[in-house]
Amino acid sequence: MQKTLEEAIGLYLTYLEKKGDKPNSIRPFKRALNRLVDCFGSGKIVSEVTDTEIQAYLTSDFIMKTKKGNPAAKETIGRDRRLIKRAVVYFGEQGWREVPAKSRKTRKAPASKKTSIVKASPSPTVPSDMDRVLDDAAAYINEQFNRVADSMMAIGRYLLKTFFDDDPDKVKDKSSRKSVSLRQLSQHPDMTMSFSALRRAVDLAIHERTCFTDSTLNQLSSSHKILLLRIENQDPRLIKKYGKQAVKEGLSVRKLEELLIKDGHLLPRGAGAIDGEQRKLIKFGLSKIVSPLDDFLETNLDTFDEKSSDSDDTSKEAVEITIDKMIKAKAKLDEYIGHLKNRL
Repeated sequence: MQKTLEEAIGLYLTYLEKKGDKPNSIRPFKRALNRLVDCFGSGKIVSEVTDTEIQAYLTSDFIMKTKKGNPAAKETIGRDRRLIKRAVVYFGEQGWREVPAKSRKTRKAPASKKTSIVKASPSPTVPSDMDRVLDDAAAYINEQFNRVADSMMAIGRYLLKTFFDDDPDKVKDKSSRKSVSLRQLSQHPDMTMSFSALRRAVDLAIHERTCFTDSTLNQLSSSHKILLLRIENQDPRLIKKYGKQAVKEGLSVRKLEELLIKDGHLLPRGAGAIDGEQRKLIKFGLSKIVSPLDDFLETNLDTFDEKSSDSDDTSKEAVEITIDKMIKAKAKLDEYIGHLKNRL
């Protein structure tokens, strides 16, 4: 049975929903396939789209550039190519287009010893099993990760409504009876969240209400929102700008974070925040030794003298303990210096 491209895509998205894919997982498929329609037209018969045309599409501006004409991120290009290939395979499985001969499983004939065998490259329209595993793993992990963010947002909204009468001003009121109740909640024997975690959840709910009023920004996942709230001073102008860009270009949380760091609106975390010298120390297990030494070398002796000027017994005892530890540390440092010099 012949299907137009628009019909086939609609049935494929319905199939993804029925097999249990979440909206956040389906959204990239929809975005990528809509651009396929932009290229070929909604009325194009699926069986008339050739492998050559699909291969050309995968290297065209529809894939390589954003709708604004800017170069697309490498991650986005790779993802969209895989999604298109998976959809094309599904179209073939439904009989809407011919399955390429290369993708059909055939029994290999025994090879003659004198015959050199050249392995045929896989059809460009068929993703490898590893691609599918990676796509499914990424979708599943992102879904679980976003559930955590959704939970924090939901907890914050609940607390704001239950303990502060849905009034952000009451959260700021230090004399409010409600803030005491929030602390009492954190001390409940069955409560696993700390007071500070509960308070952060409430702050997220307040910022969500004040910073994400634009209807476009409501399409962002909770993970995207929490990331945008890391922008210094929660600047509404920047949140709106980058939030809309994330929605329009389908940026993942990771790509959005990289963009914000590149533009100077976020400080890097983890390994990205560590300079080259520190990274080398960590690699060779020396960071735990050098970091305390850096702190020690920055110690101001004048400040130390001011704090230890008292002549009572407690002060003298503290100084004696410090001197004893320094003598032991000096001996240990000499041992390390000798050991490290031998490794040079």
